[in-house]
Amino acid sequence: EKILQMAFDLPVPSPDVISSQLFSILDEVIKDIDSPGELVAGDWVDIYYEIVAPLLRNMRDVRRYAIAVHGALSDLEGRISMADVLALEAVRVFLPDVFAELHPARGALTAVGGFGYSENPELKRSVLLLVEVGADDEAVVKSLVSRVFPAAGRHLGGLSYGESFRAQWRQNRRVAHEDYLLLYLERIGGAALTQFDHAEQAFEVLDDGPRLSALFESLHSSEIEGVTQALESFEDKFEPRHVRPAVPTLLNALPLIPDRQRGMFDFGKEIVVERVVLRLLRALDGPEDVRLAVDHALPQVNTLRGQWLLITLVGYLEGAGQKLVTESEAADLYRQWRQRLRDATAEQLLEEEHLLDMAYWHNRLIESGEPALEIGSDPRIVARLLESASTETISSSMEGRAITRHPRLHWDSFVEVVGGEDRLRQQIDELKQSGVDVDAELLALVDRYLDGWRPRPIEAAALPAEDG
Repeated sequence: EKILQMAFDLPVPSPDVISSQLFSILDEVIKDIDSPGELVAGDWVDIYYEIVAPLLRNMRDVRRYAIAVHGALSDLEGRISMADVLALEAVRVFLPDVFAELHPARGALTAVGGFGYSENPELKRSVLLLVEVGADDEAVVKSLVSRVFPAAGRHLGGLSYGESFRAQWRQNRRVAHEDYLLLYLERIGGAALTQFDHAEQAFEVLDDGPRLSALFESLHSSEIEGVTQALESFEDKFEPRHVRPAVPTLLNALPLIPDRQRGMFDFGKEIVVERVVLRLLRALDGPEDVRLAVDHALPQVNTLRGQWLLITLVGYLEGAGQKLVTESEAADLYRQWRQRLRDATAEQLLEEEHLLDMAYWHNRLIESGEPALEIGSDPRIVARLLESASTETISSSMEGRAITRHPRLHWDSFVEVVGGEDRLRQQIDELKQSGVDVDAELLALVDRYLDGWRPRPIEAAALPAEDG
């Protein structure tokens, strides 16, 4: 009936006991999660011994850590490298003050450096602050930076990583890429991450044209351009087997991408698609394989514009051609394409984008004895040419942030294709009387040009907003 107080000294568990218990518990934790993600053993070994193990002091710590890992992996559903999640959860549970500084320091942790980059001293201060806050576990914090955020390692005397590594980190879903760090910290995937997820799915079916086409068709039209651009992240994994199915499918996806108002430095949808097609073609062994791939692709490309882009990409047109086939083969490809353009019906031409640009280059590349391109006087075709002649220049002043847009026409090309300014004036009059639906502002602009107005040279020199 008496209470006796006695002290017992419990033995401190050895690191081997802690590690064996942790690994056993983590295995059980992961079994309960539908999509925990993939654990890269090489990453986990260093992260465990340099970040996780030093923070686990007893079995209670092991249990706390395992519970935290279960929650994080369940929330993220495999969208982030498991090794990174294991590292960050250890910091969140055992070094909460350091973890609290990760969000403010996210820019510093993911910004690459190297040649061509001017270093911002604020980035280094943010990284040093993390070390200062975690001074009692300085070695752990430094390892966190070097192992999980390698781009920031340069601020602590480590290597410098350039832009080329960002695609690799993105492909491997590492929090070293800012999109994935933000996803981990806020559990909200933005548009860029969603597009990359779709791009990952696209890469998985890159060697299956019908499935790749079905994936593009299943996307919202506003997503296709971003998904295609994100495919560049897989460039190092492109193989010859991907080329024949993917090239025509990507070019056929171009009309699915909606036209939109673009910023001053926006590439435009054609350049986005061309960049991926070019990287696919570079996976081939040489000019002979490229020519065979182009010959296979052209009959499957549904538009004359898509065929033109592919031929131009592999050909010798100054400023555009990559010279992936011989010069005589490129000339032959252009010759066949010009014939297809001349043979196209009015209904086919009405479906084409950048019709004026194609007609212009037909006339520029035409060979002696080759028939001329007859555009005809169909008001619908004239309207289509006028729409494709429309562009805008974008300018901004040194004094402010506002961007000014100026509607313009590719006037000289328009006049040349139609057959002279008098002929153009006649066709515009016929267009106005035809009942064909044309934007009133565009008609007013062409009237200004016909009356002699031209943009000032400084305006004409502004950057174009679209591909053409």
